[in-house]
Amino acid sequence: MKQNLLLAAVLLLFVAPGTALSEPSFDKGRAEFGRLLRAGTPEERARGVYALDGFDRPEAVRLLTRAVLTRKDRAVVIRSAQRLLSAMKSDESSRVIAEEAMKGPWLKRARLVEAMGRSEHPAVVDALLAACYDEDPRVRTSAVLALDLAKSERADFALADALRAPQWTVRAAAIDSIRRRGRSEAGGPLVDCLPAERGRLRGDVAAALRLITNQPIGVFPEAWENWRIAGQGGEPLPLGAAREIPPTAELAGVSTWAKRVVFVLALSDSMNRKLQAAPDSLAPPDVKERGGPELRRWREATTKVELARLWVAWGIAHLSPDVRFDVVTYGQGVDAAFGELVPATPQNREKATDRIRSLSASGEANLHAGLMKVFDLVSRDPLDTKSLEEGPEAVFFVSDGYCDYGEIPDGFAALDEAEQLNRFRQIVFHCFGVGEHDSRILGTLAGFAGGGELVALP
Repeated sequence: MKQNLLLAAVLLLFVAPGTALSEPSFDKGRAEFGRLLRAGTPEERARGVYALDGFDRPEAVRLLTRAVLTRKDRAVVIRSAQRLLSAMKSDESSRVIAEEAMKGPWLKRARLVEAMGRSEHPAVVDALLAACYDEDPRVRTSAVLALDLAKSERADFALADALRAPQWTVRAAAIDSIRRRGRSEAGGPLVDCLPAERGRLRGDVAAALRLITNQPIGVFPEAWENWRIAGQGGEPLPLGAAREIPPTAELAGVSTWAKRVVFVLALSDSMNRKLQAAPDSLAPPDVKERGGPELRRWREATTKVELARLWVAWGIAHLSPDVRFDVVTYGQGVDAAFGELVPATPQNREKATDRIRSLSASGEANLHAGLMKVFDLVSRDPLDTKSLEEGPEAVFFVSDGYCDYGEIPDGFAALDEAEQLNRFRQIVFHCFGVGEHDSRILGTLAGFAGGGELVALP
């Protein structure tokens, strides 16, 4: 965060945001703007972006879209460029934005449609709605997410269509946008799609329905169908043997219906600090009921890392057999139990649990590396088709949230980079703050992709 504020201060010295710069100054400085935008360092590229502030003209749009919206840019550069693009209102600029969003590499198009959601210009709205049907699921995901603020009635139809997309990330984005729009009219399409879902999105659909309808119904397709029938004045269907669908994984009161789950455990030296509460009072009810050696381990835990290891081991033991999982650990470095998502067989669960119990906490906290490992478990490219289709749906992130080491030692800057990836991946992070923890960092992470839970483990 401090680094971001410092960078913003430097940029303000270069050119004050919002300053209306003259046409001659743009023509005279175009070469310099282009040089800055093509520069290798994030600081110089960010200066180039800010230098274009105040220029609502096609040439500025082309400079931003061709030189900035690439994979090598840091989050601060991307967001700054998107802010400037979304602020352009002239017919000429809006038409160029719409044209650029329909051609070129997928990442450029995806970053552009992210910036288009707040525009009411007809050309931009048409291009955004067209992107909701793009052949590339990453572009389609970005477009669907951008519809959360769209005022066009056509956005409702596009979101309903996105709920039937073959890619789960597009459907996740549609559920998230519908939830944020908060329109009760979307209840019908959500009820329609719930029976077909087989993973985490079961829970996402039910949560969105509860929010927009105020109905206390869980992951229970038949009950939601009866709610709709009752609203139409019809006769409810007999439920018979139908029951609420049970979750596939849970931890400390948080449940998920995901079929691909990753546990992340922080192992930096800060995790060696003493707990404030007696761990046996925090033990799950089934552990207290069984007693024996397992409960004794809870009673003997005195540090944050000991409590964290117990909770992760408990979560692994309670995985549904049809789940695939892995366990990522990070301190000064990062590692994974398997390096891929493996079936939750008794053998794999035992192997992961034994490994967790053997690990100790030491060194500094490389939060960035821990987050990046979640994204590249399936493929070295976190944004390729394999990663999108086979990567984790949900993460149980057990940590104190501290960050002071690595390629990006600032915690909020590390989250910015992760969030840029997660716009396409749509992973939900359920965060568990162990002992004394940074609730700002963990709370921000829990807000990714429609929002996970933040639970304090004192």
